[in-house]
Amino acid sequence: MLSMPGSDHQNWHSDGDHLDDATHLPPHALNVFIPLVDVTPKHGPTEFVPTSHLLFNYEAPGQKTITIPTPAGEVLMFDYRIRHRGLGNRTTEPRPVIYVTYGTGSWVDRDNFARTRYAPMPKLLDPPPSRSQRGPRSDVAPDSS
Repeated sequence: MLSMPGSDHQNWHSDGDHLDDATHLPPHALNVFIPLVDVTPKHGPTEFVPTSHLLFNYEAPGQKTITIPTPAGEVLMFDYRIRHRGLGNRTTEPRPVIYVTYGTGSWVDRDNFARTRYAPMPKLLDPPPSRSQRGPRSDVAPDSS
């Protein structure tokens, strides 16, 4: 996940719904964020609504929001159902975060990572040169036969 300098706040959302509409169940999925840079308040940390992951409490009226600034390489883990948003990046540098979702059993996240949901990524790197473009290998002795 990459938040570019000057980005806006995300809209409030949860990454998915409860599996049962009548009974609160334990988490069926967890999100794990690992920032590759220190995420300070200016970098736009993730803002959470505590207790909003509980069944029938999505709006969590009166609940204060929290943010958790996270140092590079530390792990931030949270229930897939909690209401949250990424805050805007107010720095001059990108905010890269590794984002992994772990799920139980045969559960599959079919909503958050569909190709149709996201704009194409810009070209970040040139492809490596082919073997023929690199020339002969220097670590192999020439054929003496």
